[in-house]
Amino acid sequence: MTETTTENARYRKDLVDLQDDHPWHQIAALVPPGTRVLDIGCGSGELGQLIASRPADVDGVEASPERAAIASTRLRRVANGFAGPAVDDALDDAYDVIVLADVVEHIAEPEPVLRWAASKLSRDGQIIAMIPNSANWKFRRKMLLGDWSYEDKGYFDRDHLRFFDVRTVRQLGSASGLTEVSVAYVPERLPKPLNAWRKGARAAADRWPNLFAGHVLVAWRQAE
Repeated sequence: MTETTTENARYRKDLVDLQDDHPWHQIAALVPPGTRVLDIGCGSGELGQLIASRPADVDGVEASPERAAIASTRLRRVANGFAGPAVDDALDDAYDVIVLADVVEHIAEPEPVLRWAASKLSRDGQIIAMIPNSANWKFRRKMLLGDWSYEDKGYFDRDHLRFFDVRTVRQLGSASGLTEVSVAYVPERLPKPLNAWRKGARAAADRWPNLFAGHVLVAWRQAE
């Protein structure tokens, strides 16, 4: 297996094996059927393919040429490049839903990207972002152990440029000129021996999100 092949497979998911409580299902549930969707940082297009089953017309933006080529076989169209005015000509003028799933933390300056995304929204459109919570217990445990090693994916993904907690995720929207529509907390598994207790993880994330939420799932709209 070549280095390029390995890199392209880093974030790939098999939709057939996707568990019912996977956060991608929560994202898809926020997309009304029959809408136009833009998936920013669409990777190989698996999430967009899931959303398209709503059904929806899904376009993507992806910086990696190799991943963009794969995504183009699954989505309506894919713009190869970074989210911003440079890819405008390859996209529709307006979308009902714009998705950024595990993407914002990879962007050095996310506010300009979110403002650009807002400019691509239809009149009642929404931006849906899923952002890792770097204040959760797993992250804190690693820090307490003095371990700052990076990994291929996850909370310590070697490509992460920004780190957010529950509070700063919500502040990001207002800093980008957006209004929060909804916020939900995706549970992280509890420490052993409670790690299989899903209802407990859900309750803990709702009660103490900054400690027990793995991700923040937030929806924004343009400020009036």
